[in-house]
Amino acid sequence: MFSIRPYEPRDEAEWLQCRLLSFFDTDYYDDVKIVKTPLPSDSIQLVAEQGGRVVGLIDVELGSELATIDSIAVLRDDR
Repeated sequence: MFSIRPYEPRDEAEWLQCRLLSFFDTDYYDDVKIVKTPLPSDSIQLVAEQGGRVVGLIDVELGSELATIDSIAVLRDDR
């Protein structure tokens, strides 16, 4: 069973790992980040957790009229 919750700073290492592993079999395999991109406080930053580990994530930056997905990833075994 998955749970969805807000991203917390303590999630950064697992967030980075999830994003990296999720991108291996995509065209974004070389879009490697070593730190999570800071987003404005009014953005949406969520993680999917299963068994105490981050298995998915989404970061959405909100504009006045538009929203932009900054990162979205799900580990291969959990897709």
